[in-house]
This record gives sequence, structure tokens and C-alpha cells, in this order.
Amino acid sequence: MSSELENPATPNIVTCTAFRAVQVGSTLIGYADLHLASPYRLKFFGCPVFRSDDRLSVGLPTKPHRAEAGKQKYAPVVAFDDHRLLERFSSAAAEAVLDIAPDLKGTAHG
Repeated sequence: MSSELENPATPNIVTCTAFRAVQVGSTLIGYADLHLASPYRLKFFGCPVFRSDDRLSVGLPTKPHRAEAGKQKYAPVVAFDDHRLLERFSSAAAEAVLDIAPDLKGTAHG
């Protein structure tokens, strides 16, 4: 069965249901809750949204943990098994974030 994310002609199947901006002085600009439409019907909560070189990208959720020396690290909780799918997901998710946070459009191009 072919994935809808694998087909570039598929309309955006990712919807952003919430966006929370953060100001941490890095490329991280917020967290998005996303809905992946049929046939998957998955919800992802707390997806990190990054801005780099006027481009938005969206990652999959992670969980924080303390590494040696007490430094905060983040471990994946879900992953795509193909990096190209992650790139497509990130692009579709960035478009979805821009749909509900249009103020980000002036400084980022998905």
C-alpha cells in the first residue's frame, strides 16, 4: 500500500490544531499539535517547530531526559523509517502551522 505522504500530488493531509510559540533564543520557535488525516488518523502533540534561514521545519515529538552531567537531551518517541517521508511530513506540517499562525509567514517560507 502506497503512503499518501509518499505521493507529491496528494493534498496536504496534515492539519495543525494548535500552535504555542516559545522564546528560547534558538531556532526552536514553538510547538504544534498536528492531525494526520485518513488513512492514518493520528494525532501528534508537542511537535517542535524550528525556524532556520527563513524556513520552517517541524519535527516529531520527543521526550526530555537528563544525560550525563545533567544536560537536557531529547529522545525520539516516534519515527519514520524513511528520511524522505520525514522531509515530506515536515514540509506538510510547516504549511499547516502557517495556516493557523499566519504571523509566521512574513519571516518563514515552508
